[in-house]
Amino acid sequence: MVSAAILGRSARSRLDFRMHLSDDLKGLRMTGVTPSALTSPSEPIREQALASLPASLGSLRELAAWVAACQGVFPPRPLAQCDILAVSSAPDPVLSDGLEPLSVAADASGAQVRRIAVGEATEPMTGLQLTQAMNAGTTAVQNAVAEGADCLVVAGGTSTSEIAALAIIGVLTRTEPVLLVDSPADVDVDEWKRSTVATRNAMFHGRRLRHDPLGLLRTIGTPDIAALTAMLMEAATTRTPLLLDGPVTVAAAMLAHELEPKTKAWWRAGSSSAHRAQRVALDQLELQPVLDLASSGSEGVGATVALQLVKTAVALCGQPAEPQGEELADDLTAAPDAADS
Repeated sequence: MVSAAILGRSARSRLDFRMHLSDDLKGLRMTGVTPSALTSPSEPIREQALASLPASLGSLRELAAWVAACQGVFPPRPLAQCDILAVSSAPDPVLSDGLEPLSVAADASGAQVRRIAVGEATEPMTGLQLTQAMNAGTTAVQNAVAEGADCLVVAGGTSTSEIAALAIIGVLTRTEPVLLVDSPADVDVDEWKRSTVATRNAMFHGRRLRHDPLGLLRTIGTPDIAALTAMLMEAATTRTPLLLDGPVTVAAAMLAHELEPKTKAWWRAGSSSAHRAQRVALDQLELQPVLDLASSGSEGVGATVALQLVKTAVALCGQPAEPQGEELADDLTAAPDAADS
């Protein structure tokens, strides 16, 4: 179900969400935590990791410190199960040509791909369609974490979703379409014109909703962007480190950050991109990519490739520390109870 954190940071966001959903909320159960219950990765653990690891490790040192802070322990535990959540708006979550490179990258990185179909929707989405898509994203993360995932990669996007993503990024960063659509030198001129016009038209409908992220998502977004937004929120709620890349996923990240800024600390950008819009969005979010692949292929491939680097950074920290402090006290307190039983 949609976490309460997703309902926004302000009373206005929550009221707007209810207004959009109207009667569609009947029969739906909204569960989760409040925004104030969201926490950031442990800063003391991060500082301990940075102080303990040699500066010669370069960016690996920062990655290891990030994972340690997310887990709340140094050295961090090895990342034993990394799941890639691939969202599709197709009726069935079947492998498409666009996702094939993702499967290859997943196999090479020792990760598994979970496919989530969210279905198509009207334009704009109804409140029920928005809720169902976000519920699907939330549930996908909850299921992955419940089944042992300790790191996530999210991916998704179709040509329709990419236009919506460009428009969302344009509205939230106040960037004109001609600076978001890939250069005519990189794509067919006619295609560039169509994409620019479509992005401009979508931005026209979304500009008035710049300060209403859920309203913006409902009006010019798509079900897969809605599901991805919920996934990014739920990763923070479940304290799970997450890698992302691709303009569609990054647009969802911007929406999730607008809804709750604390979520950003649980994410890392997997790779740089040849997509102009992704560069604009990552700059706005102040997320430095792990790798500089400058790719323009399938969403999630760069983040999946970066996953291996994150695993290596964690391995360089050595074995996790033995339980101590409060954890050890909890174990000692539990022992007499076990004996009495």
